[in-house]
Amino acid sequence: MDFAVEDRFYTALSAVISARLGAEHPCAMATANAARSPSSRNVNAAHQELERLDSGIRKEVEQELETWMRGDI
Repeated sequence: MDFAVEDRFYTALSAVISARLGAEHPCAMATANAARSPSSRNVNAAHQELERLDSGIRKEVEQELETWMRGDI
């Protein structure tokens, strides 16, 4: 597992979600935890919170994240 890549991914994801839904949103907090420590437990929790998002919001987050991460791809 490449922690540096996962750290950047979850850091960007957390920033996008925090900007859209607020830093106290469960998904923002879960992705921030995954960014700080990309353990299986934290990554799974982040994915579970992502799945709980409204599909329209999740799609918007994914599109914005793609823009943020374009330099890493």
